[in-house]
Amino acid sequence: MIEHKNVINLALSQIRSFGITSDEKILQLSTFCFDASVEQIFISLFTGATLFLVSKELLVDIRKLEDYIESKEITHIHAVPSLINMIDPRKPYSLKRVIAGGEDCSVTLAAKWNGICEFINEYGPTETTVTSLEYFISKGEKVPSKVPIGKPLANTTVYILSKDMSLSPVGVEGELYLGGEGVARGYLNQPQLTSERFLDNPYKAEGKIYKTGDLARWLPDGNVEFLGRVDNQVKIRGFRIELSEIENRIMEYSSVKEAIVLEKENHSGSKYLCAYIVSDIKIDISDVKEFLARALPNYMIPRYFIQLEELPLMSNGKVNRKALPEPNKEQMVSVKRPIFDY
Repeated sequence: MIEHKNVINLALSQIRSFGITSDEKILQLSTFCFDASVEQIFISLFTGATLFLVSKELLVDIRKLEDYIESKEITHIHAVPSLINMIDPRKPYSLKRVIAGGEDCSVTLAAKWNGICEFINEYGPTETTVTSLEYFISKGEKVPSKVPIGKPLANTTVYILSKDMSLSPVGVEGELYLGGEGVARGYLNQPQLTSERFLDNPYKAEGKIYKTGDLARWLPDGNVEFLGRVDNQVKIRGFRIELSEIENRIMEYSSVKEAIVLEKENHSGSKYLCAYIVSDIKIDISDVKEFLARALPNYMIPRYFIQLEELPLMSNGKVNRKALPEPNKEQMVSVKRPIFDY
């Protein structure tokens, strides 16, 4: 249940942070069913900027979308990293900024747009009104070795807490909680879930904080680093494994553009890891495994690697994990998938 004041705080904060004026041309890539559309719509309405609505036909054809961005002189793009990664940054766009949100942002993606325009990595659950933290990389600025989720928006409070709800010091992992003007009233007609996730703020007399279920830590410069989901751990052969850690390591391999790692189960009930990778060239899987073995223990190296031409996406631009093919035990698989799955 999002209130007017929540959206107003979001819009005014972003207008100020981005420097939005009436001359801006904002591309609405998110459907109105996806919370990011709220940010795109209201920063336009509040400033008199032009909001460009694109058709489904345009969304499923990246080359046409690129031509549209160029011909309409779009200045502002906000989408999930999976979609942004498909857009060729080398064309003569009029872009002032590209904003990634909704998924973990890779260093590769940030570096791809470095020198083209300002790049922003946004983080925020719907329960705290779309965006709560953001990290800015100015045009030509050096990209960090891992892209943080940044610092809080105006009137937003960030807490990183241990299991006993104590404040975690700088550099120490904890669960991320969010407070301030973006926190929603709760879930509609779900009082039990609301009480579990929207808690009384133990560090302030009034107000609620939202339990995100995400792991994070403070960096020395005041930015926050995202470390994955509390519940994104899997257990393989008795070892607890963070899938995002393996994905990040695979992404460090020079020719890999994208990577997803999933836990699978065979007919006998045994669990194993399967990695899906995207590259412009055919990857030698033995080389990738050797690369991973330098930094990861054996139980964290996926048993199967499947190379795809592109990751299957849903209509909101997020990776459609259910559409990823099952591993073929005999050979590496190369599968062409649609950009969007409606």
